[in-house]
Amino acid sequence: MKKYSFDDFPKHKTMLKPWADKWIANGLRTRSIPDSDKPIIRDYIKRMYITAGKESPPDRRIVFVSSPFVGVVAAGFAAAIWYLKDKGKLAATYDTTDTATLAATDDATNAATRAATRAATRAATHDATNAATGAATLAATRDATYAATRAATDDATRDATNAATHDATYAATHDATKKKSNLWYIFNISVNQIAGLFVEKKYVKFLVSCVGSADRFYQGGNFWSGWVAYQTFFRYIAKLDIDWHKFDIWEKLCELSSWRYVHEKFCIVCDFPVKLDVKDGRGHCETGPYIQWSDGTGIYMLNGIRVPRWLVEIKAEQIDPKLALEEKNADVQREIIRKVGYDRILKACNAETIEDWTCPNTGLKYSMKNMKFGAIDRRYLCYEHASMPGIFYAKCVPPEAKNILQMRAFQTGVFTREQLSKGVDDTQILALLPQEVK
Repeated sequence: MKKYSFDDFPKHKTMLKPWADKWIANGLRTRSIPDSDKPIIRDYIKRMYITAGKESPPDRRIVFVSSPFVGVVAAGFAAAIWYLKDKGKLAATYDTTDTATLAATDDATNAATRAATRAATRAATHDATNAATGAATLAATRDATYAATRAATDDATRDATNAATHDATYAATHDATKKKSNLWYIFNISVNQIAGLFVEKKYVKFLVSCVGSADRFYQGGNFWSGWVAYQTFFRYIAKLDIDWHKFDIWEKLCELSSWRYVHEKFCIVCDFPVKLDVKDGRGHCETGPYIQWSDGTGIYMLNGIRVPRWLVEIKAEQIDPKLALEEKNADVQREIIRKVGYDRILKACNAETIEDWTCPNTGLKYSMKNMKFGAIDRRYLCYEHASMPGIFYAKCVPPEAKNILQMRAFQTGVFTREQLSKGVDDTQILALLPQEVK
């Protein structure tokens, strides 16, 4: 059989972008799952299990939740409780020595979260179709379609959506010890306290550890629209004559629902967000969380970078410029400087130029400045982002670095502080510095 090629169907190539746009919109969907769709979703989930050769959970264990924050907690707790129940370890007479071992090792967590059908269901409904489309299309056409559909869809959605669900896992398992304004997420619940409502105190740590491992059995739903965009192009536009009935399950669940946790005993389906602001494919909102669900949980981002809540909600003129110099995370510091303004920071910190230097390898300009704020008097290396004009960094210079060249050697890992303290030859540094900076 002749393989499918755009050479034979040139009109199909013009349909790539509209098809990608359709699935980009699906990946960025913001609405709650209608009640009328839930029985349909449950049916597809049952079919997914059955197609994978697994027994489907009953309806009562195919559960809909309001957000990935709630979903990851529910999935981790459920996996842990099923494990403990199956092992008979919820009995009041359970040996406390064994409990201590359980809390101290990863083995039980691994076992509790390994009882999942993620891989099996994906293989049964997704991977087989992938192999079939690969065999039926010419490589050049396949690559062009991939770039125009999956890659384009992922570029427009992945950073903003997949990051959100992984961030929810982190937030759920790291009870806040900082002020709420310093957090980059909204999740006002103590997972440890909730765990205590379900099990004895000795099992709380185990339940929380299973929450942290719940990403072992997730599937992305509409957040994984990129691959579905690619496959469905061959299904509906190219109309490849292959068996699509298994893939149909994966496709429909991608359209009808969001993130899900697929376990042998249960399936937890997360709702779509009610808000999702994206800039150049990255999460971005200057007035609140860039993504938020109906239960109020959400995540703060500026230009795709998770940032503390205060940086988004406080007006630029009210932010203390010294916070930029105190920030250790380079990406967050960049966003603080971007919002506050580079010139304002220099002025507020009484910046005095010590040395200016242009790297002969890259042509990039650097300036070492002395800055004072309060009792702090430090040197900072200031420079513009290599690929984002107008975006600046200010990095504290260690005392061992005597000039900009030595600071760049330390910053790029060419020499350690200890090596610098013993003295190094500047011409040697220049030869070792990167030839380009991205």
